[in-house]
Amino acid sequence: MIKIVFNSGEICEAVFKAVKEGVIELIGDNVENLTGFKAYTMKNEYLGDYSEYRTKYNIYTEVTGGIRMSTGQTEPAPPIPPKPKTKATVTFQASDGGTVEGTLIQKVAVGSDTSKLNIPTPVPDEKKEFVAWTPEIAGVINDDITYTAIFQTQHKYTLEGRVENVEMSNDELVESSTELLYEISLLELAYPIE
Repeated sequence: MIKIVFNSGEICEAVFKAVKEGVIELIGDNVENLTGFKAYTMKNEYLGDYSEYRTKYNIYTEVTGGIRMSTGQTEPAPPIPPKPKTKATVTFQASDGGTVEGTLIQKVAVGSDTSKLNIPTPVPDEKKEFVAWTPEIAGVINDDITYTAIFQTQHKYTLEGRVENVEMSNDELVESSTELLYEISLLELAYPIE
């Protein structure tokens, strides 16, 4: 037995049976005024909201001691909302020009800080450089997300030059010069600098 509280406020006890989707069978006294209801256990524990269940045309299928609502004569209650998501999938991948090594798919609790992720190592191909993760790995994880390691072509140039230094030593002028060799890397940018 369960307790039925009708939309009208009327309360009764009944045997409740979900016959199939959209079909509810109630067997008990005073269930003939069915216009939607909420169901509770006899200890007042909430079982479900059937407020949108309505009979149409006042047509009922008679059941001994109660009423059966049948498909075609009822409007089913709205669907039960999905349970809140508790886990999110974090995926790591590489763009052209490299790979990533490590755990590429990780399951984390929704609300986890990205600092707790085991971030894979970006490995650039020859003549490529790792630039960044996109989107940026920051904040908290609230949903499934994919991070992509971005790699770009690297060009190396060697600059040679001479630097003249003038120094004072014991109040005397001392001149010196140094040969310098610099190697710099320039990235071939994916977009022009304005």
